[in-house]
Amino acid sequence: MNRRIKYASAILIVCIFFTSLVAAGVLYVQKHHIMSNINELGNNYTVQASDALTSWVENQVKWGKVIVKDPRIVEACLHPENSEILARATDYLRNIHDEVDFYENLALVSFKDYSIEKNIKGRNIVIQKDAIFVDTVGGKTTGEVERVKDFLPYIKAGGDYFISDVYKSIYRGNPIFVISIPIYDNEKVIGSLLLPPQMDFFIERFIDDVKFGETGYFIIADSRGYVLAHPNREFVLTKPEGSEELRDKAMKGLGSAIDDFMGRERYYVSSKLDIDSEKIESGWYIIFSQDMKEILKNYNRLKIVSINLVIVLSVLITSLMVFFNTLNEKKIKEEQLEKSKKKLELLVDERTKELKILVQKDSLTGLFNHKAIMKKLDSIIDKKVDENLSLGIVMMDIDNFKKINDKYGHVIGDEVLVKVSAVLNDFSDENCCIGRYGGEEFIIIFKDKNKSEVERISEDIRKSIELISYDFDNFITTASFGYKMWSGEAVLDLIKKADDNMYLAKSKGKNRIEG
Repeated sequence: MNRRIKYASAILIVCIFFTSLVAAGVLYVQKHHIMSNINELGNNYTVQASDALTSWVENQVKWGKVIVKDPRIVEACLHPENSEILARATDYLRNIHDEVDFYENLALVSFKDYSIEKNIKGRNIVIQKDAIFVDTVGGKTTGEVERVKDFLPYIKAGGDYFISDVYKSIYRGNPIFVISIPIYDNEKVIGSLLLPPQMDFFIERFIDDVKFGETGYFIIADSRGYVLAHPNREFVLTKPEGSEELRDKAMKGLGSAIDDFMGRERYYVSSKLDIDSEKIESGWYIIFSQDMKEILKNYNRLKIVSINLVIVLSVLITSLMVFFNTLNEKKIKEEQLEKSKKKLELLVDERTKELKILVQKDSLTGLFNHKAIMKKLDSIIDKKVDENLSLGIVMMDIDNFKKINDKYGHVIGDEVLVKVSAVLNDFSDENCCIGRYGGEEFIIIFKDKNKSEVERISEDIRKSIELISYDFDNFITTASFGYKMWSGEAVLDLIKKADDNMYLAKSKGKNRIEG
């Protein structure tokens, strides 16, 4: 009897040992799967977010390069002491600032060697080379030198653009960074445009709206160890204790780490923004972070169950539990990844569409700019070759516009352009594309219209322009029109013929249509 008990006990001990060994192995495999999944998921999250944020920054650079080519900006940097020129540049930048709500301020710096004294809202300031001389916040940053000097050496050396560190705004004290873009006169760098996006914009779109479970979120940090964006605003522009080790791991390209931060063990995965290190003051990192307790929640539950049932449950049941639990974990992670991916893709598409619309429009008149209208004309002619449909273009020029500018100034001249453009826009539809060709000259493209229809609509536009009213000097605006129906010639030849007819209208007394 005792021998049987000894054998049974031995068998039981062996069974318990091997069952425990198998359970331990199952738990090890389960934990390995969980960590592999979270690592893959974290890498995908951070790479997608990094790509989205990099794309957004690149779009801002493209938009800034459009702004710096405007003649009002170039003239302001060449003549920073001329108040009339500064007023035009300020109005232009203020209009952009009003439309784009995430810029803290739009400002200009001139590299011209000059020094002037000004009184701006009770402040006596000296404005000089390398200082802000135009801003869109009522002069509150005008004259600023010290902070600006950190942005400019790379631009002066011929750099394409430069992104500053995040710092507290001079204007409101909120966290911002500055994208500096060179301004050229011919091939010479004469100044810089400063575009300062607000970090709150990034936090709201790239941080607040992206959650993972109960404790998972994104962080943006830089190579100095400073937190740039965090769901908890108190961490922004701080260097939390222990962040240096995480920063060093990220900079060394280790990608992921587990660290005891602020009294909680958390998992971190980082991805660096793909921006040339020469063009940014400190490298930026997108970091995915989640509490280890939440990551291992299912693992810890399984561990307790396995310990309690290690003697009575078979290896098969334990294996099946691990198998189905792993499948469930994978499905949840895949669903989370797909949802996050779609959200980020929609955000990038939305910002890209907004930028494309802004780039196509003339900033003063709201009509298509020269590049956009010429591209449309090329596209329409390409289609007409295949469809064999009628096409006519009209070149229109505001009469005596130079005299208006000379007598009333460029501000009134701009008002005339805006009101004439409003009339033109009333006639715009899917078969009538209108753009600003340059200065006071406009181009109208009529699709699927015959000669008599082109003449009739042009006459309606001419009469409508005559009816424009102004609050000063009761003068009448008139315009001369020249049109040409397309007969297979190249685009530039078609434009020249219409332009010649427009000058013929000018020579015959103006305010008329020739074709």
